[in-house]
Amino acid sequence: MERAHEVCQYVIDKIRSMDGHMNGYFLCPHANHNYVKRYGKRYHFNEDLVCECDCIKPGLGMVFDALRSERVTREGVSIYVIGDRATDVETALNIGGTGILIPFENQPGEDDKVRKLPDQSGIYIAQNLREAGELVIQHQLSLKSTSKSHRS
Repeated sequence: MERAHEVCQYVIDKIRSMDGHMNGYFLCPHANHNYVKRYGKRYHFNEDLVCECDCIKPGLGMVFDALRSERVTREGVSIYVIGDRATDVETALNIGGTGILIPFENQPGEDDKVRKLPDQSGIYIAQNLREAGELVIQHQLSLKSTSKSHRS
């Protein structure tokens, strides 16, 4: 958990260095049984935290936590999930949002997994965090212009 918080703080610092804003982050402390089978020889897992919870991606627990935290409803917001794994993109699709993958050399093959997902309309692949942010901005601008043209 300590390392996970360090990584999240690093991302927040990166976003702020690009004049961005982020209210916070949510972490799932759990590992599911398949993950433990796969990585159990490399890492030690606290058995109390091994379970099949709703916050493990592509589950939506953390998304709903964020919505509650910000006091908004699903219908009132556009949801973007940016990450380095296909499960990040799947999480976005599961809530009807937009998923943006930033491939990372530490997670090879995630871009191939994303390209195999059935509905590609809500999926983008960015080279870095700045490009992911630009995709979000462009997507929001296109939604606003579409909304205005429907009202005219």
